[in-house]
Amino acid sequence: MRASPSAPLPPPPAPTSSTTTSAADQPHPRLPSELILEIIEWCDKLPEQRCATLAALCRLAKSYQADAERALYSDVRLSWGDRTGAQPEAGDPVPSGLALHTLVHNARLRPLVKSLEVSLNGAEGTNLEVTALLGELPGVETYSTERYPGASARDQLGGLRRVLSNDAVRIRTLDVGTWTSTAAALVRDHPLAFSTLKHLKLERLYDHHWTGTMGPSVGIETLSLEVNVGPRAFASLTSPFSKSLLSLRMPVTGSEAAQGLKLRPFVKLEHLDLLVPKQERGPAFQDAIPNVVSLLLSAASLRQLVTLTIQETVVQPPLDYLGTPPESTQLSMSAHHILNAVPFQIQQLTLDAPAFLATDLVDWVLSPCRPSQLKSLRIGGEAGVGLDKLMRRTAGRYAELARTLEEAGIEVVTLP
Repeated sequence: MRASPSAPLPPPPAPTSSTTTSAADQPHPRLPSELILEIIEWCDKLPEQRCATLAALCRLAKSYQADAERALYSDVRLSWGDRTGAQPEAGDPVPSGLALHTLVHNARLRPLVKSLEVSLNGAEGTNLEVTALLGELPGVETYSTERYPGASARDQLGGLRRVLSNDAVRIRTLDVGTWTSTAAALVRDHPLAFSTLKHLKLERLYDHHWTGTMGPSVGIETLSLEVNVGPRAFASLTSPFSKSLLSLRMPVTGSEAAQGLKLRPFVKLEHLDLLVPKQERGPAFQDAIPNVVSLLLSAASLRQLVTLTIQETVVQPPLDYLGTPPESTQLSMSAHHILNAVPFQIQQLTLDAPAFLATDLVDWVLSPCRPSQLKSLRIGGEAGVGLDKLMRRTAGRYAELARTLEEAGIEVVTLP
């Protein structure tokens, strides 16, 4: 007889010994292959334990080994290991447990290397197994050298020279500690390998008496400098690629040598990141203000410049300027003058230096000096916290601040 639709369903049959299984006997659920592959790709974002995690994934299953190895060996640091002990001899075997050892003894993995950081000096770089390995990495696109005490330009360029011995290498990103005439000649002597060079990062410019151009004659798009340079060395380096540069990161100090720095030649520049001295280092920041203002004014004609970042850091004086350090000028200038010099075409502005005050930011936002196209304002430190509090007020000029930001469509973000 058919059960009535409204009748309750009978209870399920009681489990018997033949149908009951314990939780331990249940098969473990398997993650979808697509999810595991996403995890492998995501490992590149790990600030720590990237290599250990990918190495474990290499051993997860044979079906994922190739993908995990491709991710693991795409970005490799070659080092001899701990330098606190005795220095190795040229004929010593490569120590185990390192990426260097794995690549020396497993040629199958060498084509996977795309980004290479070389931390080898002295006898380490002349080891026969190491030199042979460096010449058999055809896929290298990013080359960098580790910064460590006692590193010489010879150590920094020796590995690059061996990598370039492979005709298949095409460098897109170059990060070398010191740019010298030797480095410039190395790039010039390998035009095919550097025909794809787009990104250049330098710690310092070494030569004091450059003549002519010293920069690579290729379409560099991003340039990052870690040490303040004078106008002579800066122009010598950048003149060959001034028409192609899109992004520039550079420090600015109060040095007299920095007074001649100009940005007008970079007609395609889109992003500018200025590093200013820490305010806590006495008058260093105060002395840098006139040069920062001058540099920003020289960028007024750069129509494609839309992003500007000003942040503090420890800035060293330029090495190509041999004069005595100037005394503090104690000019009656403040960070407010920097705000007033911000180019009118800027759309995204980031300020992360304690010298910028929240009250100065309010005055600037409400003044005609604020770029009319500004859409994003990112403020760090106490200025960001203070501005956030002022925006919440509903009386007087602070009510006008909130209304102005809303009408202009400016997003304000407080940086940690």
